[in-house]
Amino acid sequence: DMDRESFTSSLKERFSSTDISLVKRDVLPFIQNPKELDIWSNDYFLQLADRINFEKNIHYF
Repeated sequence: DMDRESFTSSLKERFSSTDISLVKRDVLPFIQNPKELDIWSNDYFLQLADRINFEKNIHYF
């Protein structure tokens, strides 16, 4: 099991090293309004990572 800190740290490491322009290019065909992707940046996703809510004792079957 991964705790919140480990998960957030791993996620932020991944977001820091991701080429967001490639991600935008990959999702662009599925987006009706391409301007909505203008906010996407490494910093934007790093900020979102800090906002993830975690709940304890969730079991998946």
